[in-house]
Amino acid sequence: MRLPHPKSLSVKITLFFTAIIFIVVLSFTFLMTNSLTRTLEKRRSNELLHYLTILENIISQKNNKNTVSINSIPYYILYKITSKDNTTLYTNDPFIPLLPVTKENTTETFFKKDFFLDGDLNLIYSAKSIYIQNKDESNSTPVHIQVAIDMQQDDTNLIVQGLPAVFLLYIIPILVISGILGFFVSNRFLRPIKRITSHAKEISGESLNERLDTTGPQDEIRELACTFNELFARLEEDFERQKRFTSDVAHELKTPLAVISGYVNLLLRWGKEDPKILEESLNMLKKECESMITMTENLLQLTRMENNKGTYEDEIFSLRPFLEDVIQSYRIISPDTEFELDCPETVSVSINKNGLLEILRILIKNSIDYSPKPAHIILQWENNILSVKDRGNGISPQDLPYIFDRFYRADKARTRKSAGSGLGLSIAKALAQRLNLSIRAESIEKQGTTISIEFSPESVLYHDRNLNEKPK
Repeated sequence: MRLPHPKSLSVKITLFFTAIIFIVVLSFTFLMTNSLTRTLEKRRSNELLHYLTILENIISQKNNKNTVSINSIPYYILYKITSKDNTTLYTNDPFIPLLPVTKENTTETFFKKDFFLDGDLNLIYSAKSIYIQNKDESNSTPVHIQVAIDMQQDDTNLIVQGLPAVFLLYIIPILVISGILGFFVSNRFLRPIKRITSHAKEISGESLNERLDTTGPQDEIRELACTFNELFARLEEDFERQKRFTSDVAHELKTPLAVISGYVNLLLRWGKEDPKILEESLNMLKKECESMITMTENLLQLTRMENNKGTYEDEIFSLRPFLEDVIQSYRIISPDTEFELDCPETVSVSINKNGLLEILRILIKNSIDYSPKPAHIILQWENNILSVKDRGNGISPQDLPYIFDRFYRADKARTRKSAGSGLGLSIAKALAQRLNLSIRAESIEKQGTTISIEFSPESVLYHDRNLNEKPK
């Protein structure tokens, strides 16, 4: 099944950053327009209040120079002064309606749609009522003063209001240019990733020894290539292990099957008439079948443990009596074997007992099988480490790193004589990992081997503590 061709990452990056630029420019336009509008309104408000004060002073004066002074007010300041009966005394725009009084030193807006034949009325204004004394100074007359600016005719306001259209007009070529530049820049930076992708596609199960090029600057792309190389190294190691495992399984099955086939042919030829050949053949067939069954069960056990199937519940128990029981069971199975136990009475551990028992059985059996008779086995506890030592043949430095691999045997000459499947130490290691134990081997040829099981500090207890108490 062929996967659909993915969209180019450079196109996605270009579209993403083009959208970001559009949003940034749009936001900038909105914020700048809003800020300029507020600044302009503030400036116009201050200007209106200033001229409102001037008009108030002019009207309050007792001279005849009012007309000249009023005419000096700028043309864009629309003013109207009316008497109590709404008679217009002074104005420079008779069409301006009478506006309500505003709060002191404040301005307000007045908007009326379709006020003029050619448009709306949009004012910023300030208005107040004052009293002026008559010429005889016997009484005072109320006067209404208002000043306003028509924002519809204000040049500065029109420029500010037109800014969004100008920005939107210029944003189109900006987006086109930024999109083109973004596409080429993203293509340039993504070129090493494309190279890595192309090279990675060429690597298959037969060429896992190849590695990606990691030359270049110390950046994320080089780190990605190094990560892929580490992945390929692990895959190569796993593939080699799998090939070796398959080859070992085929080799292990080939011998018993050949033996079974040989004895079956022997039975077919002479076993029917010769009871001795019949008995010998049946015994050998039984032995080989049991060996194959054992190997199959061991493989299934390894598979279950590697797939994290099964539970291992911890329990607290005293270590020395447990080891004494293990030794006693082997004294029955192998009475010639000498055991030595070095473990204090105060040590207790919190771990799955059956799992630890299985590990010790595998290690002790290996020590017995690969030691000259009578075997001498030492079980020793020291610094949270339980060691199984023997004085056997030892393991060469070339073989020592591989003894926990499946089907690996350091002594190739004893493949059939030892009657083992080569899976024991693999099972022991897998069990140790499931029980959060660390297992390692040390050996000197012709002097012996030591397998060490290291417990975590949290799993080791002492008798001065309550054995029913779980470790924290």
